[in-house]
Amino acid sequence: MQQQKEIYKIIVVEDNNSDYELFVRALARNNLKAEYCRVQNEIELRKAISTFNPDVIISDFMLPSFTGLEALRIFKEYQLNIPFITLTGTGAETIAVDMMMEGSDDYVIKSHLDRLYHSIITQIKKYETIREKNELNLAIQQSEKAYRLLAENTNDVISLHNLSGDFLYASPAIYELSGYTPEEVIGKKLINYFHEADIIKMREQLHYIIYSDEKIRFEYQFKKKNGDIIWIETSGKLIYDSITQKPKEIVAVTRDATERVLKDLHIKESEEQYRLIAENATDMITRHDIDGVYNYISNSSYTLLGYSPGDMIGKSAYDFLHPEDAEIIREGLMDFVKKGLGIYTASYRYKKKDGRYIWIESTNKLTIKESTGEVLGIISISRDISERKAFELRLEEKIKELDTFIYRSSHDLKGPLASLQGLLNVAKTEISEAKAQQYFKLIERSVMHLDTILMDLLNITKITQGSLNLVDIDLEELIRAIINNFENLPEYKNITWTLDFNATPSINSDKSLINNIFQNLIINAIKYRDINKPSSTISIHTLTYNDEMMVQIKDNGEGIPESLQRNIFDMFFRGNTKSSGTGLGLYIVKNAVEKLGGRIVLESKEKIGSTFTIYLPITYNVEPQISQLVKNTLI
Repeated sequence: MQQQKEIYKIIVVEDNNSDYELFVRALARNNLKAEYCRVQNEIELRKAISTFNPDVIISDFMLPSFTGLEALRIFKEYQLNIPFITLTGTGAETIAVDMMMEGSDDYVIKSHLDRLYHSIITQIKKYETIREKNELNLAIQQSEKAYRLLAENTNDVISLHNLSGDFLYASPAIYELSGYTPEEVIGKKLINYFHEADIIKMREQLHYIIYSDEKIRFEYQFKKKNGDIIWIETSGKLIYDSITQKPKEIVAVTRDATERVLKDLHIKESEEQYRLIAENATDMITRHDIDGVYNYISNSSYTLLGYSPGDMIGKSAYDFLHPEDAEIIREGLMDFVKKGLGIYTASYRYKKKDGRYIWIESTNKLTIKESTGEVLGIISISRDISERKAFELRLEEKIKELDTFIYRSSHDLKGPLASLQGLLNVAKTEISEAKAQQYFKLIERSVMHLDTILMDLLNITKITQGSLNLVDIDLEELIRAIINNFENLPEYKNITWTLDFNATPSINSDKSLINNIFQNLIINAIKYRDINKPSSTISIHTLTYNDEMMVQIKDNGEGIPESLQRNIFDMFFRGNTKSSGTGLGLYIVKNAVEKLGGRIVLESKEKIGSTFTIYLPITYNVEPQISQLVKNTLI
């Protein structure tokens, strides 16, 4: 990851002192440290490019004796490999588009200078990445012969794969490692040789290396030709196409790591057991069988609970638990043992010797007999978390108070807003002056926007505080009804719909939330279609898997820049500069999906389109109480 420079050197093509000072102050507000070189004509620009060594050039479009287009063409002559950003006034979007077509990396409207800082940082990082990739690809090309010679004469397996993991090349050493000749593996899929337990993990690593552009090292179980399973250690790196700068192939170096991995696994297991004791000696350490009967208690039990070890050994842990928690913890323990989970943490109320209950948090680990895999018992480390629990309860109360305040404020504002709308309608009827009518339209637009924000805030509060009204829902019928409601929109007639309800599209859930989810996603797909494409398509596909319903909404619209995708579900975040909405739609969608026990996944590429995949339980199950007390953590 590139480190942000301490001081950026910026050439500014600007003749207006006020504008220059405004954007310098805008960058200063974002703590951008910069050295500026201001120029106003061609001679000054050429001199600055030659002597100032800039990191970025920012140019106004119109100067008295000079234009931004001329500045851009001079910039291109020098082939600087740095960003060029255009500043334009409001209403000059056509000029900005022309500049972008001529090669400007970005444009910022002067009335939105708060965006300039992000544009500068984004564009500089983009060029840093390009330079690094170019250097890497050049080094790879120059060293290709040397690498080939090395590959043919090393004990490690050197291999080349396409982005799907298929073998394109394997060095002769693969025969010693696996029993396969290079000819036997070339063209074959990598997953054919991995142990079934590691296939998903291997696919995740492939995805990671492609999208993170980082060198990775991983260990997997590999199936040899004779059927034996060995552990291998592989280091992988992405190779880019020297022309398109797009990911092209993956080069990997692999060696047999069976002996080391097995030794490390054994050491890790021993270290975990001893670490639990060594690092938590001040906490209460206990050991009990799978029925909960204590057979070891550390001396810290007296400090924590008032009991001596002798008071507790031979007794069941459930005898000390609060009656409301005992059965829940028992069920969690049985599930933990049955599934063979690595470590789980449970919170519950525990009775002290003086009769008072305190909140205890226990970290638990199975003890297993290596030769048979039999579960011998459970080691627990416990600590008093009463103060933390009290704080969490106070925090929950404050959050509820805040939600209630938002709900009531939004609700109370609806009345005056409706009155304002009514007065506005009367004024529009009684005052016919053209100028006044123009102002009325602007006021009405603001009123409608505020009304939308209030409605969204009310929806959020209903989601977070409201109870669910569970009914059987025909998803196909609901989605088709939503689509039909939008058929009067101007954009609707330009869209080709593909509806594929393969699964039996019926779920038991809250109809209001379900409608909210798909209405927001479908209207977004309609609103942000790409008008530059000959046709706009929206496809909706359903699929049932186990106890989940998957609904996928895919479009070929404008797409969402990768840099914005991590924030796309945040409150008041807009992922498109053309957005006129409240920035709450996708926030509401995510909260509604999670309220229903589901999850939502976004895949999007700018100028390609977006895909939202929603996973919802077919039958909503009220979350069992055990989840409030027991948290499983896989190792």
